[in-house]
Amino acid sequence: MVGGISLGSSNGSIMTENDVYENKVSWCYDGIDALGEQRNTRIWGNDVGHCPVGTSLIWREQKPVYIFRNVYHHLDQRKNYRDDLNFQDCNNTATHQSWSTALKLNAGTETDPNDLIYFIHNTVHSMNHSPSTYIFDANMEIVATTQ
Repeated sequence: MVGGISLGSSNGSIMTENDVYENKVSWCYDGIDALGEQRNTRIWGNDVGHCPVGTSLIWREQKPVYIFRNVYHHLDQRKNYRDDLNFQDCNNTATHQSWSTALKLNAGTETDPNDLIYFIHNTVHSMNHSPSTYIFDANMEIVATTQ
């Protein structure tokens, strides 16, 4: 078990043909953090738990990246204990917590090129102890929720 995996660096180097596989990652912020420019990277068969972020791909030049057959579980929220200005919600207002996510991406702008990221056959469990069931219509709109 490792406390987080960092792949690459932000110094402008290009990494190609990378495999991050069959690791057990737990109790860190970004479970698997792919930094820098990644080309043909495969992240597969990993078990990531007790982290707010399962896999982070926040750099713009990542193509293609394949993320498949990983298990993300017990994705915890990160609390804002020191009034960190980076804790903002979708409306850019300060918040006391950061929500957990299995996949963190840099959204960029509408004019940025689309990266080739394949997130296929992964299992994601959250910390929610009262699971809800969502019922969708043909347009993938939520029409009902049960608990």
